[in-house]
Amino acid sequence: MKEIAGYDIWMNSAMKVARISILICIAVTISTGLANSHTYSLDNGETFDFEENKGSWVVLAYWAIWCGPCRDEIKILNQIHEERDKHNVVVLGINFDGVVGEELAKDKAFFDAKYPDLLEDPRGRWGSSRAKVIPETLIISPDGVLHKVITGITTRKEILKSLSK
Repeated sequence: MKEIAGYDIWMNSAMKVARISILICIAVTISTGLANSHTYSLDNGETFDFEENKGSWVVLAYWAIWCGPCRDEIKILNQIHEERDKHNVVVLGINFDGVVGEELAKDKAFFDAKYPDLLEDPRGRWGSSRAKVIPETLIISPDGVLHKVITGITTRKEILKSLSK
């Protein structure tokens, strides 16, 4: 009987490990699918598809309402956004705090941001972790590769120089 009791304990433990392994596999599959998603929602009701925008540079700017330097960077990004065809670039914002809806619209109006914001963070596409400091700007090359990460306030010259490499 002791052998059978030991066997039962071992089987219960093995089943628990198997269940946990299955749950981990499901979670990884779901998160990988989301991280590799090509299409992301924008605050203007449209979507942005990284695959459809291959061939263009993409500037992703992380910002928040409490970030003073973000105000200056948003002015620079507005200029680049207005000249997007000239530079073959798409400018997108990402609210660091995950603000959406009316609050996002209000915050963008306060900073006078003219370009759309992604409502989901696409950093997982490039295996990059969440921004720790803002402003932070990601430069995505026309082939969809993370080309450069600019931490802290940047200049128009630095961004445009990054787009020419």
